[in-house]
Amino acid sequence: PTEVKMQHSFRTKMASKLDLTLINDVMTGQLDLVNFKGAVNSQLMADIADRFWQHPDLALRDDKVPANIIGTNSFLKTAKQYFDDVTGVQQKLALLFDDIENPMDTLFDKMRGGLKAQPVVVEPSRQDNINAPACRVMSWLDQESYALQPHDDIAQIENMKSQNTQLLGALNNTITAFNFYLEVPKKGGELRVWHWQPTTDERKALDLAHSGYGYSNEVLSQFDYTDISLDAGDLCVFNGSFVHGVLNANGTGRRTIITNFMSYLEQDRIIYWT
Repeated sequence: PTEVKMQHSFRTKMASKLDLTLINDVMTGQLDLVNFKGAVNSQLMADIADRFWQHPDLALRDDKVPANIIGTNSFLKTAKQYFDDVTGVQQKLALLFDDIENPMDTLFDKMRGGLKAQPVVVEPSRQDNINAPACRVMSWLDQESYALQPHDDIAQIENMKSQNTQLLGALNNTITAFNFYLEVPKKGGELRVWHWQPTTDERKALDLAHSGYGYSNEVLSQFDYTDISLDAGDLCVFNGSFVHGVLNANGTGRRTIITNFMSYLEQDRIIYWT
């Protein structure tokens, strides 16, 4: 297998209620993952899931990642391609959350007032007067071993380095994934996080510099990992630079999430995107 430099410590915490201090700890590199159990009412989660599956614009992702989606992704896109796509999904998301709470919007409001002692700006990433959406909603499809192949969330932004985009500022801080769980399978579907944050050079050596997607079992066998079991209503917040994937549900149910990325741009300013 390709030799890699080092294994990293992976610091996790489980909480029984939402704690903004712990979110800030992940976003500032003091922790690597926090799972907030029962952060959102499970009935609200079920109602949003029903709307998702009945949505007239429900579609498969337009890249190599097998999932149903309402929304769009920055994965394998230039910044311009991403923001061009955004204009077509805002209305679809508005229909999904028409007259019902979007937990991500509620979280933004809480973070603005309670993340730090002073107010924090939480706003969409912008380009050419286009705002990134608050979230995307996705449901993974089982594959051979994983519902979502092992990947990191850094390569897709590093890939934009030759472009003039605000998103590059996120690389100076922790790119943090936020996942609300609408529904989970009866068995399987755990989030697996390997204790490894690949460097740019390591990604290049593995021919994954462009995507950061599809780390092989041969390479990953060199590292310890942590499996995170999740329930409907949970919020999982984690450092996206660690390689992570989703285990198969083996036909025991759907694994559907509301998700986005956030990062500090400045000490009192956070941007989000999908």
